[in-house]
Amino acid sequence: MGAEDKLLRAVTISETREHEQTVEMLGMLTKESLGEGALDALWETEFVDRRVRAAIEKLVTTGNHGLVRLIRQVAGKGVTAAQTRASLERATVSVSFSGTLRERGGRGGVPVPLPQGPQIELPLLCAILRRRGSADLQTQREELFAELADHFELSSQQREACGRWGDGRTRLWDFRVKLTASALDKRRDIDRSQPGVWRLTDQGRARAESAEDT
Repeated sequence: MGAEDKLLRAVTISETREHEQTVEMLGMLTKESLGEGALDALWETEFVDRRVRAAIEKLVTTGNHGLVRLIRQVAGKGVTAAQTRASLERATVSVSFSGTLRERGGRGGVPVPLPQGPQIELPLLCAILRRRGSADLQTQREELFAELADHFELSSQQREACGRWGDGRTRLWDFRVKLTASALDKRRDIDRSQPGVWRLTDQGRARAESAEDT
């Protein structure tokens, strides 16, 4: 396996056009995301996609006999093996896969926009405040994430949009909220030292109470 095969993503911090993708890629490296296996699952998906892409391109460019035979079966009578091979030689093949690192929620992989982390911060702090300053994800996760989705009036498509890693069933909205919690933890607005619990710090409580009063 060469160096390129071992590369998952190349990001440029100074590239503002790719800011969101960069933030979410770096979010994969958080302790919480690593613990959930998101990075491992994404790498597995990327590895398989690359191998499948390379295999398809090789089959086409080499005029593989099995591929020629299959194409003739689908194309129907009147297309010879020689004509099929000549057509493949003229073909320019580009293989892409639906979805991105960020989202795959629409039909055909159409991107689904979601609120950004800074937009989610205060609503998340206020939601935790309404739970007496502490949210237990074991029992309150679905309720908490749904409440935030209601706050932003997200459509069912936005709520169910899934990431491109693993089995493709990791909801991007859940991941976005977790990334926001990670940022709040780093700024000491919440404390996540107890696994599965998001607890407001004095600083975070003050922010939430101020937002609730406005």
